[in-house]
Amino acid sequence: MKRLTVLLAAMISVLMLAAINPVGAEPETDVEVKADVTLTDEQKKEMEALYKEFFDLHKNIIKKYVEYGVITQEKADKKMSFLDKHYEKLKENGFVMKWDKDKHKKYRDKKTNEE
Repeated sequence: MKRLTVLLAAMISVLMLAAINPVGAEPETDVEVKADVTLTDEQKKEMEALYKEFFDLHKNIIKKYVEYGVITQEKADKKMSFLDKHYEKLKENGFVMKWDKDKHKKYRDKKTNEE
């Protein structure tokens, strides 16, 4: 009898926890980003060095995947080309990220409609 009581209490607890719905939770909002920020030359040099190190490391990882047979050389070349283009775009923008608010708007709208 004692086992049955403990089992029922556990089941009720699980059901109650499963039924909790965060109704009052606010949906995630976009991070506020200043649109007109420009970095000093010293800051740009520092960011350039960091991004260069980051992209070089990423390329080395891709090369290892090719070496281990995880991806093809064609796929690796495509990924490295993308990294090069991304680096150039960052450089053109003075190493300030351009946060496109509408880039994922379609997904965000779909997600809020489902709720």
